[in-house]
Amino acid sequence: MQLNATALGLDVQCGDFWPDTWKRYAALSDEWRRELGNSYDELIETLKLEKAKLVASSSGEEYERMLLLAGIGRMGNALFSSVDRAEGGAIRERGMVQTVLCILEHEIAGEKAIVWSHNLHVAKSAFRMPELAEGALQPMGMLLSDKLDDAYVAIGGTFGKGSYGSDLPPGERVFAKLSDDVMDETLAKVGAPVFLIDLRGVEVDPEAARWLRQEQVWRAQDARAMQVPSAAFDLVYFVRTVSRSQPTPLALRRFRLLGARR
Repeated sequence: MQLNATALGLDVQCGDFWPDTWKRYAALSDEWRRELGNSYDELIETLKLEKAKLVASSSGEEYERMLLLAGIGRMGNALFSSVDRAEGGAIRERGMVQTVLCILEHEIAGEKAIVWSHNLHVAKSAFRMPELAEGALQPMGMLLSDKLDDAYVAIGGTFGKGSYGSDLPPGERVFAKLSDDVMDETLAKVGAPVFLIDLRGVEVDPEAARWLRQEQVWRAQDARAMQVPSAAFDLVYFVRTVSRSQPTPLALRRFRLLGARR
């Protein structure tokens, strides 16, 4: 079965808002699902078989990047093809780990990296989301910490209130004040507009250390997550008000240059 690859790719992939892409995948026929999976397998197998030729015509660095992107595509396809949200989440976390380790090994060997992601991805310990899934879930950060040990430092984020505009999916969002039992609101009571806490140094305060070793409720977009602060993060920052991130002039210029090369 031959698919219209351009039409399928544009119709299935919905910007950077993955829940919409997941819904579109669910509408695919079994035949299309199998063809997509087989195509990614064949692509990666071809890249491996033709390695010498591809390296000769480009470079070892370019070849590793091609292999990485093909692997990311295959993992993304596996994620969106999964029918169970917990299973899809596990695929996603493992895929991000493989991607980060590959970049550290091949793209920036010997250098440091900042992985900017949601608290539930960067945390160093398992978390629970009773509203969405049963049992504990293992995030990317937990798996990276196992691989990188002390070289991996997890920084969690919390905030008081804020809003996003309606120009990007999933549309306008308003983050109101939370109840007192949520970690974000607990830190808001400190009163400072912005601060960073090093959780690795709280043992000098037995009461604080005991509280940080207990499971706490955290803001997690439209749900709630249960995490143990001192196990999940090395540091936690707080900002009083958040808004949608905006690119710096340098980042915007680089993005436009990237688009012009395509």
